[in-house]
Amino acid sequence: MSASPGRLIIYKDKVILDNPCTQHFFGEITPENLHPYSHNPTLCKFMIQLGRFDELGSGVRNINKYLPLYSKGAKPVFKEDRQYFQLVLPLAGPVSSNSPKSSKKSSQKSSQKIVLLMSENPDITIAQLSKKIGISDRSIKKHIAFLQSQNRVKRIGPDKGGHWEVLE
Repeated sequence: MSASPGRLIIYKDKVILDNPCTQHFFGEITPENLHPYSHNPTLCKFMIQLGRFDELGSGVRNINKYLPLYSKGAKPVFKEDRQYFQLVLPLAGPVSSNSPKSSKKSSQKSSQKIVLLMSENPDITIAQLSKKIGISDRSIKKHIAFLQSQNRVKRIGPDKGGHWEVLE
């Protein structure tokens, strides 16, 4: 077995996991030709001790069963060669549902919610806005900076003890 580390490589269109192993099979592994054995006994022992292990071969069966549900039409590829066991998970379609159009719309909605919440409660904090809207504090700060640059909101007083004034 190679002393190389296992790797997880994420691309826009696929995820590749490769792991050094002792060869038992050569070529593509399918649920039909699967003969389960531990590719990496050290990793296997570790996962058993963590309680994160069903049985040998269950990963091949489960990934073949569930990947098409999460990535429409995708078919995983399990391969083994002299030194590595490799899993390629194709990602059909976009990785994120945030296309530029939907991202811009959700950004506008978040800004509108911020303005509304500030008009309802001028003493509202960034943490409270973050919790109510469901986005990070950093995103709230970016929205507020944009709203301030558009002269839609203004901060009166210090961060602690001050309040928001809606200018629209």
